[in-house]
Amino acid sequence: MTTIEFDAKTHPGRVRDHNEDNIYGGADTNLWVVADGMGGHACGEVASEIVVREISQLVPSGRNLVDAIELSHTAVTNEAAVNTRAKGMGATVVTMQLQGKDYHIAWVGDSRCYRLRKNRLELLTRDHSYLEWLKDNGITVEEARRHPKRNVITQSIGVGEPNPDMVSGEHAPGDRYLLCSDGLNDELTDEEIFDLLRGPDKSPVVTEKLVKAALDSGGRDNISVIVVDIDPKSRPTSMLSPSIMLTSLANNPNAKKWLPVACGILGAVVAAVILKLLG
Repeated sequence: MTTIEFDAKTHPGRVRDHNEDNIYGGADTNLWVVADGMGGHACGEVASEIVVREISQLVPSGRNLVDAIELSHTAVTNEAAVNTRAKGMGATVVTMQLQGKDYHIAWVGDSRCYRLRKNRLELLTRDHSYLEWLKDNGITVEEARRHPKRNVITQSIGVGEPNPDMVSGEHAPGDRYLLCSDGLNDELTDEEIFDLLRGPDKSPVVTEKLVKAALDSGGRDNISVIVVDIDPKSRPTSMLSPSIMLTSLANNPNAKKWLPVACGILGAVVAAVILKLLG
């Protein structure tokens, strides 16, 4: 029988005066969600709360992750239509579900999911962002971290018509998954995240260390992390032969084609982009 352990933490950071992130973790449902709200006071946290509520109810009732995300988008836009204080709100989301031996991960925006397997860190998601397109076309990772448009996203829940992406596969004993908002990976490099994930610590200690490291690095945004361990006793304890690899999605021959399509809806997402940049 597969043993699953997890821990989840969220923090407003050192700069923001409130937390627009919402998270969910269910040991009984094998479902985890990180939603990063956009829209400022009384808006972003409303959007992310709606997203988490909808997904955490719809998936256990039989909906797949993509359907649940799309329905959460409808719920957010419906709320914005009747609540004038919430006009323009939105969210990004990443969610993971385990079904038998399989994992399913779906997302919209720049919230991420990493997997640590046998001392190898993989980014399983691909940001819906202008910066991701630039990276596809030659910008280096270090240049990307300093780019003035690094937070410009091309899809979000609540704005435009998001098109969720999804990846699936088989999980393995010893796997460790990290779901996070961009408040973590904007502050820490993949190498720093890797070092914190691959140690012998259990998930509650790891989530604490991840949040602390992001705070120590600046904590300029809300920080949310969920660490999920599959059969944790099978995790390798050796720190030797570490490596980091990119998700296969980053090498998809169609990867460079999506931005022109996304640019066609950029007018619809300008509001979300500005709100995300300004917090």
